[in-house]
Parts: sequence; structure tokens; C-alpha cells
Amino acid sequence: MNSCQAPCPTDVKQYNDHTNGVDRADQIRRELITYRTSKKWWHYLFWFTFDVAVANAFVLMRDSQSHRQMTKSHRTKPRTMLQFRIALSKQLIGQFQGMRKRKRISNKDGAGTSHWPSMSEKRGRCRQCSKAGKRREVKCRRSSCEVFFVC
Repeated sequence: MNSCQAPCPTDVKQYNDHTNGVDRADQIRRELITYRTSKKWWHYLFWFTFDVAVANAFVLMRDSQSHRQMTKSHRTKPRTMLQFRIALSKQLIGQFQGMRKRKRISNKDGAGTSHWPSMSEKRGRCRQCSKAGKRREVKCRRSSCEVFFVC
């Protein structure tokens, strides 16, 4: 034995012999984790199970002969977990787009009157500033619905 080598402790050797790949599975699962913090215990359980299922699917896909990516020089190109998750999410979601369709804003309300600005004699709170948590009093308002706003 050289002076720079140390013998492996028996506990470490036994641990490595009996883990059966659990550390590798945790490493793959932790590469891109889905879990978000929550006060509900079952949220953690759900996301943990989801991550384990995705990690297992990634390992099966990576070892499958029919899912190999080839380069132009006919070498196998390894897939990353990120590539796998992007492809998986596209397959799960499909063509769904979660965005709402925006309605076209017209200058007329239901009664047919216009929403053009006009000056008021009294002051009122700006609706947009109120939504942002600021207090701002202005004299500009819409002529038909009398909503105050900053000109």
C-alpha cells in the first residue's frame, strides 16, 4: 500500500454495497425538483411522488434503445433531464394555451355612450392608483361611467 492511499472503512464499504442505487435515484430526482413550499403535508407527498415518477421515466427513457438520439457522426448523444422534462411537459399539455383571450376594448359602454375623458368640478380617487395601493385624487374622469383616472 502506498503512503497516499488510505484503506476504505468497513462502514463505508458496507453502505456502498447495500444502497442499491438509492443515492443515484435521489441525485436524479433532485436535479430539477418540482416541489414548492406549502403548509399542507399532502402537497409535499404529491410533488415528491411526481418527481420520483419523472426520474424513473427519465431513467427508463435513457436506457431504452428506441429513444436514443444520434449525432451526424452516428454517435449516441445523451439526453439531459431538462430536455426530457421539456418534452414530457409538451406531451402532457399538448396544444393547450392557458392564456385568456383578451376582449377588444371599445370607447362605448353598453348604453352607447362614449368613455372620453372630461374634467370634473370635484376631485375623486384614481381607480388605477387605488389598485396599486396609492391614494391620488384627480379631476379627470370618464364622461359616462364617472370613473376617475390620471390624465
